[in-house]
Amino acid sequence: MSEKWEKAIKYAKATNAIEGLYVTPEEEVLILSNLEGHITDEEFLKIVKDMTKS
Repeated sequence: MSEKWEKAIKYAKATNAIEGLYVTPEEEVLILSNLEGHITDEEFLKIVKDMTKS
């Protein structure tokens, strides 16, 4: 993971935690997969939508 993405993830996790929202390890892997180009934005959104249905 690049330093840029690492800082972005840490910031997002911290600001979400202030609101009582937490990122699971599974969600973090998914986010990184998208940021690093392993999955497309469309694939990312489909997976996220599927995760919210369960």
